[in-house]
Amino acid sequence: MRINYGLDNKDNYFLIYNFNSHLFARKIPTLTGLIATMPLTAFIVLVLIYFENKGSRKIMVDYTLDAVYNLLPSLLFFIAAFFSFNKGTWLSTALLLSFAVWFLGALVHQLVLR
Repeated sequence: MRINYGLDNKDNYFLIYNFNSHLFARKIPTLTGLIATMPLTAFIVLVLIYFENKGSRKIMVDYTLDAVYNLLPSLLFFIAAFFSFNKGTWLSTALLLSFAVWFLGALVHQLVLR
């Protein structure tokens, strides 16, 4: 079952936020990680959904619940990346492995939620 959150497919929402400069990441890696994983995109999407649907609580609840469920494959990506980098693998290998784990997690996630 697919839920329509009221965002028109013809509308393009390019919500890209990344403030990880090389120097900043080296000085304060924990803060940089926090900034990189900020739910800024979700915040903007929630505001858009709210105003496009006249504050419909049901749509807001459905979206936030789906967002929580969708965190699981992303968490698998970061866990795989952590262990790959910890083992000293090359960047390309670590990212390839992490995306493979994410893809498998997303596939299982979609099959379970159907």
